Amino acid sequence: EKNATLWGEAGAVCGFEQLALPVAVEKPAVTVPTREVTVSEYGATVRMTCGDITYTFDRADGLLHGIEREGKQLLRRPAELTLWRAPTDNDRKVKEEWRSLHILRAALSVRDTETVQNGNSAAFTVRGSVIAPSRRALYRTDVTYIVDASGLSVKVDARAACEPEEGWNFWDPVANKEFFLPRFAFRYVLDGGYEALCYFGMGPEENYVDFSEHAHMALHHSSV
Repeated sequence: EKNATLWGEAGAVCGFEQLALPVAVEKPAVTVPTREVTVSEYGATVRMTCGDITYTFDRADGLLHGIEREGKQLLRRPAELTLWRAPTDNDRKVKEEWRSLHILRAALSVRDTETVQNGNSAAFTVRGSVIAPSRRALYRTDVTYIVDASGLSVKVDARAACEPEEGWNFWDPVANKEFFLPRFAFRYVLDGGYEALCYFGMGPEENYVDFSEHAHMALHHSSV
């Protein structure tokens, strides 16, 4: 819109369309400087340090407990695995199944852990299950945290504990049928003061898989 109107200011977008071009795009090579990673272990605590950043893990719960940079702790509390989100109207037929399986209270149960150091990188692997109270295991999981000069990367291998899964589907051993999980994610709560947010994806307005025509794919900047 060139001129201001009753419904919008000058320059307001009336409509748009994004198209994926059939052109191969070569990703630029990224060179990460090598840097030694040191590992220290004290009881159930595993600390990996690369440069001025130290990552702290706990063997008991298999989670990342801290990210410390130049003596400042970046995490407000230990990370946590979460399978839950607030149900939407589209979840009205499945939300009671989520509640009956106690998915809200599902957590990672550790079977064993392994720490491997390889000069310029180190890995902390947690093998276990995702289990809800008074229920069978939902997933068998292998979670590997890799520390090197580029930072921290997390690899998750999750397999349905009861029946083969397909996509996000999960087999309910009680009802003997398939349905999808609300979420499978790790939550990291940063300490206060980190307000700037940058992400590549759909935005900048709130959108969903079935409500996204108003959003566009781009690099977006926002605040927390």
